Parts: sequence; C-alpha cells; structure tokens
Amino acid sequence: MSNASRTVVIPVEAGGTAPVRIWTKDPQAVLDYTLDWKRWLGPIDSINAAPTITVDAGLTLDSSTYSGTIVTMWLSSGTNGTTYSVAVRIVTVDGRTDERTFQIRAASR
Repeated sequence: MSNASRTVVIPVEAGGTAPVRIWTKDPQAVLDYTLDWKRWLGPIDSINAAPTITVDAGLTLDSSTYSGTIVTMWLSSGTNGTTYSVAVRIVTVDGRTDERTFQIRAASR
C-alpha cells in the first residue's frame, strides 16, 4: 500500500493547471509515489494500458504498476541537491490522454 504522504489525487480542473508537486527523497531511499486520477476521470473511466513514465537522468524508475485510476512508481537514487522531473502519461478506456509531471528533490536526511 502506498504511503499517503506520497500520494496525489489529480484534481478536476476548472481552467488552468494544477501546481507541480515536489517531494524530497534521500538519494539512498527507494520509495513509492502514487498518482490517482479518480476525480479527474470520474466514476466510469479508468486507465487502459501501462502508463508511459519518463524520469530525468540520475533518478531511477525501478518499477511501476497501475490499476483502475491509480499509477504507482518506485523511484531510487539521485544526487544530493538535484531536482528531477517525473512525467506520467496515461490513456484511458474512453480514449482520454493526460500527462502530469511532478518533481523529486534529492536531499540527504
């Protein structure tokens, strides 16, 4: 089960875009990060296929899973003091496509 402090529920947006989420991760840590599109998709749509996940060089995507409206990624490594972008692109059963980006700031804890 994903840690609630590393989970973001994608909002239903009324114009504009949601702010970019920034998490801090120790370079030695291997942690799960979850994006949930349940509010954005509504009750009848879901993710249709494995999402495309792109991470900046220096950060490692160890694995990912998806189920229903949720994408979970396990990330590791990083260089202390560096901020990395992670982009997650989904395609849904009803044909919607969405991409969200969040950031991981590597910092020794």
